[in-house]
Order: sequence, then C-alpha cells, then structure tokens
Amino acid sequence: MTVTYCLDCDHEIELGFTLTMGQRVKCPNCGVVLEIISTDPIELDWVYDGPAMNVDWGKSWWRITTSSTDR
Repeated sequence: MTVTYCLDCDHEIELGFTLTMGQRVKCPNCGVVLEIISTDPIELDWVYDGPAMNVDWGKSWWRITTSSTDR
C-alpha cells in the first residue's frame, strides 16, 4: 500500500497499490481533492477545474507608467 501526505493538512493518505497519473484522491481529514502528477516518485498537486484563462503575456505587463508630476 502506497502512502503519501495531504498538501493542505499533512494528514496521511493511503493511495492503494495501483496508481495512475491524473488519478484524483480525496484527503479523509480536510476533504481537499488532489491529483497524482507523478507515480515515481509519488507527487500530488491541487486539482484545478476552472476555465482556461485567456491572458495576454505580452510586453505590456512590465511597463511602469509614471505621471508627469513624478518627474
């Protein structure tokens, strides 16, 4: 039996013997749903089921604008 720990509360989670990437597990202590992202070594991550974000990561995000009174 494979055992890991919850990312939120550090409670022990028993995963069973057969693990697959993308498998979701629920912490019996706090109820958070985690996803297996690696089976060797075992790695968990939080599940995100929200819509895909449409973000423009162009150069405009880093520009700092100053007003004429700051000069």
